[in-house]
Amino acid sequence: MNKYPKRTTYYLLVVLLVMLGGQNIAWSQIKVLPHYASRALKQSQQNANINRAQFRTQQTTLALPFFEDFASAQKTDTIWQKNVGVYVNNTLGINAPTVNVASFDGVDGNGVPYDLSSNLAQGGADTLVSCPIDLSSLTAGDNIYLSFAWQAEGLGELPDTDDSLQLQFKDVTGAWVSVWSQMGGDSLLNLGADYTKAFKTEIFPVTDANFLHASFQFRFIAFARISGNYDTWNLDDVFLDRNRSATDLFRNDIALSQAPNSLLKRYNAMPLNQYLANTAGETADNITAKAFNLNAPGSGFALFNYDVTLEDTISKTVITTLNDQPIGDFFPAATSKDMTATFDPTLLDPFRNSGGVALKYRFRSFLDITNRNNIDANDTVSRVTVLTDYYAYDDGSAEFLAGVNQNRGQVAYRYVVNEPDSLTDVQMYITRLNKDLSGQTFIFKVWTSKNGKPDSVLTQKILSIANVYAPGINQFVSIKAALEQAQDRFIPLAIQDTVFVGWQQTSDDFLAIGLDKNTDSSDEIYFNLSGEWVQNTDTLGSLMVRPVFGQVDVTGVESPRLDPTLVSVYPNPTKAATLHIEGLALYQVKIVSLQGQVVKTIGLNNTRSKKYALDINDLSPGTYLLHCLDKQGRGVAKRVVILK
Repeated sequence: MNKYPKRTTYYLLVVLLVMLGGQNIAWSQIKVLPHYASRALKQSQQNANINRAQFRTQQTTLALPFFEDFASAQKTDTIWQKNVGVYVNNTLGINAPTVNVASFDGVDGNGVPYDLSSNLAQGGADTLVSCPIDLSSLTAGDNIYLSFAWQAEGLGELPDTDDSLQLQFKDVTGAWVSVWSQMGGDSLLNLGADYTKAFKTEIFPVTDANFLHASFQFRFIAFARISGNYDTWNLDDVFLDRNRSATDLFRNDIALSQAPNSLLKRYNAMPLNQYLANTAGETADNITAKAFNLNAPGSGFALFNYDVTLEDTISKTVITTLNDQPIGDFFPAATSKDMTATFDPTLLDPFRNSGGVALKYRFRSFLDITNRNNIDANDTVSRVTVLTDYYAYDDGSAEFLAGVNQNRGQVAYRYVVNEPDSLTDVQMYITRLNKDLSGQTFIFKVWTSKNGKPDSVLTQKILSIANVYAPGINQFVSIKAALEQAQDRFIPLAIQDTVFVGWQQTSDDFLAIGLDKNTDSSDEIYFNLSGEWVQNTDTLGSLMVRPVFGQVDVTGVESPRLDPTLVSVYPNPTKAATLHIEGLALYQVKIVSLQGQVVKTIGLNNTRSKKYALDINDLSPGTYLLHCLDKQGRGVAKRVVILK
């Protein structure tokens, strides 16, 4: 079944639910869409130098063996002649054999779809080509084989029936010959295992005389939907050498794969003071990384050693070694083993009065305990947990985007503080998806909690989406800074326990918020699309929305907002030269463009009547924000559309 019928069936299902009066229709839930831009430049947690754009075109001729597990940027840069769009990362693979995988999909090296002329465009997509390899002195008797491990989807998007990943060899005439192809969709169901969550190893002979020449090359190429980040394939553990056999699917190595878990139970980052207020409740029982013994069963080494070091990357202080196993542990071949360490919160006593710490814990595996410096790139993994001034469920990388596409729809994200604190800002990762919403607005909101759900509004601010679009991939924007750009302000809020932060739509267009699929805080997400708050029950991931806290005195500060229901602006939209405001005693009105420019400031004197007439004859047609302030500096924002 191709994509078009599949999408048609989905549409008909939605229509059927509407006709039957169903309330749980697809568009009324939180939508999750691929984030193709983030794949272009998002950096691996293990090696910040690896990404799509850093492969160079090479003309070097190589000799056997050829080995690539994508763990080292320096090595990767010298053995591939050409990379078109392939993204090396450690976030999209599930249970990968080693640190980092090479991911293929439907966008180029800059994260841009190969073809936007049609939403269903299909064709050749990401391609990875080896440097030339000299096989001219070898014969079929040398038993040359190429092996590799692949996975469909992982944490990306599932390839459909018409999609494929192909392996091709270059023969002596320079022609590319296909030697293997794996189709997506239903073809993945007939392989005896779920290779969307596991990797499958393939091996092929390179013994045909047409391939035994001085400039032999091989390449992997994906055929996919090329209008976005669709149809993901992950590649790892590519090995070409002589004296192999068709059953040689193992190698003499121990490799580390996924990054360790956070040392926090609930979060990936939190304010230092909030952590210290409840270390027992916030500290994970163990920090764990996984090692794989890639030897064949019954062969290879069985002793395994590792250590775990801890340092603060802010002060560049090495704190301690959390765990050290110098004796060696039995580790059977073809199995995996958890490496664990525990974190003692008292290690942070010297940092209690600092501005915070960024704790990097590094796992290293080694065989020779007398030489711990001779360690391969795939023998080290690390992670950083930040304890400064903000909370984060996410790990800083967006694999997908999430949001609602319904006017007045609301999304709220729950955070719980361990001691009273002041909310001073919120950081969000908001990016473009299919359509630029720079000419539109949304409402940033903060709610109190009642019975575990969002309740009364603590503050709400109308913001131009243009002012909160991320300047780069996975870069957060400060709501406080965006308000200041619009001549408004974020007044600190006293938080005693639970707080919800989020947004409300002002149109049906999808406001795209970064979604991290490597962590999961789905049950902390609530949405309101019909007047009632509903806790999310789908497994989504973690929204990239981060509240910032600080020790700010908010005692005696009046409510930072006026009740917007008590202020009326009319006519709206308007073609008239005069705009009317009434309802509250106001001192000043600032008219701000959606680009954040104050185009007009009007002082108000008639505070007793609570009715005001504003001359807007000099304003150009467009959408504006009216920031209405009283003498105490309390404000309310209203959106007005001038037509003329």
